[in-house]
Amino acid sequence: MYSFQIRVRYSECNTKQEASLTALLDYLQDCCTFQSEQLGVGIQYLGEHHVAWILSSWQVDILRYPKLGEQLTICTWPYDMKGIYGFRNFKIEDESGEVILKANSIWVFIDTQTGKPSRPIPEMLEKYPPEPKLDMEYLGRKLPALPEGDKKPSLRVPHYFIDTNHHVNNAKYILMGEEFLPEQFDVHRIRAEYKKAAVLGDVIPYYDNGVFKPFYLRNYRANRDEQHQDSWVMLSTTDHIHYTEHDTKIVGGTGSVIKVDGLYHMFYCTFQKLPEKNYMNHAVSTDLDVWTEIPEDRFASDDVIYEPIHWRDPFVFWSEEENCWWMIFAAQKKGKTTRRGCVGLCKSKDLHHWDYCEPFYAPMNAQCAFECPDFFRMGDWYYLVFSSYADRYQTMYRKSRSPYGPWQTPEIDTFDTRAFYAAKTGSDGVHRYVYGWNPTREVNEHNFDPPGYPGKDCNTWDNSLYSISAV
Repeated sequence: MYSFQIRVRYSECNTKQEASLTALLDYLQDCCTFQSEQLGVGIQYLGEHHVAWILSSWQVDILRYPKLGEQLTICTWPYDMKGIYGFRNFKIEDESGEVILKANSIWVFIDTQTGKPSRPIPEMLEKYPPEPKLDMEYLGRKLPALPEGDKKPSLRVPHYFIDTNHHVNNAKYILMGEEFLPEQFDVHRIRAEYKKAAVLGDVIPYYDNGVFKPFYLRNYRANRDEQHQDSWVMLSTTDHIHYTEHDTKIVGGTGSVIKVDGLYHMFYCTFQKLPEKNYMNHAVSTDLDVWTEIPEDRFASDDVIYEPIHWRDPFVFWSEEENCWWMIFAAQKKGKTTRRGCVGLCKSKDLHHWDYCEPFYAPMNAQCAFECPDFFRMGDWYYLVFSSYADRYQTMYRKSRSPYGPWQTPEIDTFDTRAFYAAKTGSDGVHRYVYGWNPTREVNEHNFDPPGYPGKDCNTWDNSLYSISAV
């Protein structure tokens, strides 16, 4: 058993001069962290081996809340190891030795390079000999169904809630839940199941009625199942510091959002596996909250101008020059050479029926499709933005005096570095912002990187939002 002593500090107390619920959970987390550090298998060790212990389940029984100034002893020990799971007990004793808190926890060992569970390193297991299980009531992990409650507003996750695993810290989830409890509500038992970790993929900028509303593709990494898919999620912000989010329930790849005559239109891509084929899709909404898909508007490549597989990331805008809607997208042109990556083009009068056109931009110098294309005018110049994974793994741009080209390549033709990918722009009519993602996971997914040097490029498609101002 490992233990340490602490005195309840004023900064940890609630209005009743008792240690807060979050403070008690922090004590427990600190205790197991201190034990691992003492044993030489702490945060630095885990980072060097690209592994981590992730909390999967809590059961915390609080028998009494300690008062300001009380001297406490925090104790922890592992009592079992089964495959990828570690089982750990906690208890808190007061000065008389009375147990005032008991807890059980289940942890999962994770390979942080793949994001998948892994068996613990044998030398680590030797550091944690199991001890007798704590005498307490052990409840099953399946939580009982509760009656449907009131929907509460979204909470912004501040950056200081993020821990060394780049996720919201376990205790902070409880803190956020407390926000919606009645005042003076006493919690004496906590059961928490940490089911899914989500990160950010491609960002789809949008501005509406004084609020920036960038959508992003929520990515569940290896945790996808029928209830957890990579859906479109809408963020809302006025300052690009504080965000709230709302799930649209639309499942698909990158696209764009426009508003026409009071109706919002979402265009996005989907991917068929057998046979492999991509589709453009259309959904509408009156409030950006509830979206209705239009199955009859779904369409694939013509298989004449464009390949059927690389056909994605639609960006729709109004062409003043031709008085119709243009859709540009990531594509590969049909042909004999392998260097057929391009930005494709379709045109429409009504947003429902589209005509296939020759590519919008086709330098014929890259094998990849030019992903996440974006188009806008700033001053006397038209700008085309896209991302390429052929060699540099970066977001690039071209400029022209005409939407028809010819397109010039500036001497420095990229936004930021190779760690800034899939960037698109959004504007309020005065300022223009570039939204992209910054990789957070190390994995040589496509075997492009030298041995022993895992990369952090677009092949690590799980990331953090990164926005910059375009001047």
